[in-house]
Amino acid sequence: MRKMALVTGAGHGIGFALAEGLARRGYDLFLVALHRDDLDKISASLSLKYQVECHAMDIDLTQPGACQSVFETFARTNGDLRILVNNAGMGSTAPFLSLAPSFYEKQIQLNVMVPVVLTRLFLPELMQRSKAHILNVSSLGSHIEVPDKSVYLASKAFMDSFSGSLRLSLSGSNVHVTVVSPGPVNTNDRVRGTNARLKGLSARMILEPEEVAEQALAAMFENRSLIIPGRLNRLLYQLQNLLPSKWRSKLVSDRMRN
Repeated sequence: MRKMALVTGAGHGIGFALAEGLARRGYDLFLVALHRDDLDKISASLSLKYQVECHAMDIDLTQPGACQSVFETFARTNGDLRILVNNAGMGSTAPFLSLAPSFYEKQIQLNVMVPVVLTRLFLPELMQRSKAHILNVSSLGSHIEVPDKSVYLASKAFMDSFSGSLRLSLSGSNVHVTVVSPGPVNTNDRVRGTNARLKGLSARMILEPEEVAEQALAAMFENRSLIIPGRLNRLLYQLQNLLPSKWRSKLVSDRMRN
């Protein structure tokens, strides 16, 4: 069996860039995304370009039983799973009361429950390998408070805590846990349009998905616990730990509204 990586949210943005980066490194792929992301075409393109085996699964991970379906479908590939990438997520930027309770239920399900359940399902298999990795995608904003992103960033803060605790639990094992916390990224056309209006330092903090993916994968294979892609983003992260909370919130809020 050839080594395989499972990537959720692989249809575009960071997820696609991570999938391509893994294919370039010779990993067969099991890609999970919504039907609208044209996953079959993406899978065929990566397979042809990098001469790897790609499996595509169109599914809404927020639906009941979706994670179990992913697990069972993957098992039928007989793949040698070495890497689990928990990337799928749902963002939002809006006053808290402007979104329906059902939206927050779905957001928390995708951002919190799905990575936990997928990790629980696949961890026993990963532990059977000589070396394996879990890469969880968080956000730079998870380390601070930002207006109009309360639930989204809280869900990413959960991902940080979950990753850290799991890493300690697996210390000394063959499974390594890395969390990547990107700042502003041109993940899609809508976000790209919003980012295009940023000026000065804020504009210089924006990264392309491919930059984030390459830095995340390099950190993962080095068994690093945390990676914040981009020099300016890392500087902001370091500064926010030194500044008083009032200044920190203002500094980051001005740059995270997008």
